[in-house]
Amino acid sequence: MLLAELAGPSGVGKSAIYEAVVASGEVTPNPMPSLEEALEGISGTENFSNLIECITRTARGSNADQRRSFLYRSLYKYTIAAQSVGKPMVIDGGLVQRGFAVEQLNCKVTLEKFWQVMPAPDVLFMVSADRNTILDRNKERGGNHDRSWQVDMALAHFVRAYDVLKGRGIRIVSIDATHSVKQNACVVLDVLRELS
Repeated sequence: MLLAELAGPSGVGKSAIYEAVVASGEVTPNPMPSLEEALEGISGTENFSNLIECITRTARGSNADQRRSFLYRSLYKYTIAAQSVGKPMVIDGGLVQRGFAVEQLNCKVTLEKFWQVMPAPDVLFMVSADRNTILDRNKERGGNHDRSWQVDMALAHFVRAYDVLKGRGIRIVSIDATHSVKQNACVVLDVLRELS
């Protein structure tokens, strides 16, 4: 099964694009497993599982258990796609996206190592916009605190991810978050049709 991931900073509209793509009926929605289901279903990926354990065991940041759960559940989505046939699967919140959580954990595993050994999507849709657009969208989501440092960190993070993953030969398609959700969903679907 062809596997695609949507990734990018918070506020760029990944979830809205994902929902529009799924509504087309042309893709398989990504599963939403519990941690228990994920742990039972990833027996064929022990090497990367070991890396996840190293990440969470050596992490000095907060919410390590929650981030461990995100990583395993994202890995399980890749495992299911690799074992399935049918329409392409699009993942919202996959391993590329979860690398941002790894960065915040301050653990002994470098992001470059994480991206080099993680199972890779067949195509990565990197959704982004300029800094001010992302800041405005995050303000609209609520909260009265300044998120500018998070946006700056996220933008730098995804630039690094783009470079490393492109070096692995992963096809990366840039999506302009300032375009409409409908336009961006069409871009995703056009690329998936071309690759299928």
